Amino acid sequence: MTADLTDPRSIRVESPPPAPGLPLRVAVGNVGCKLNQHEAEALMNGFGRRGFRVVACDEPADVFVI
Repeated sequence: MTADLTDPRSIRVESPPPAPGLPLRVAVGNVGCKLNQHEAEALMNGFGRRGFRVVACDEPADVFVI
């Protein structure tokens, strides 16, 4: 099955759940301009407010956003 990247509902990611009581770790990478840096910061802040543990891209993570 090929994911249609224009439709987020078609993207499926399977990974083992985190240990009970531990938040998912998320890393946000940026390979672009200043606007992309601001968007990456907004994503990290949003993930943090929703209970994710934001980690650096060189650390183990459950979710990577590039």
